[in-house]
Amino acid sequence: MMIRMGMQELVAGDEHEYVEIAAELLQNLSGLRELRTQIRHGFHNSPFTDISGLVRELEATMTGWATGRLAPFTMLETRRTC
Repeated sequence: MMIRMGMQELVAGDEHEYVEIAAELLQNLSGLRELRTQIRHGFHNSPFTDISGLVRELEATMTGWATGRLAPFTMLETRRTC
């Protein structure tokens, strides 16, 4: 979700990195408040609020899997390519 909103810096690759990101955010409480506002704004202006578009994308992906045009993927592969 954060990747699709353009906030890749908040996505952790593992538990250790997750803790590092969280600890860094807690060091700057005013920045954390600003980040919350950015996330709220980013979500409301993201593809996540376009339900019709999400359904079309999901249908296209599932059709690709069913017909063999698209190979199934893992979450890690998705994270790297978004």
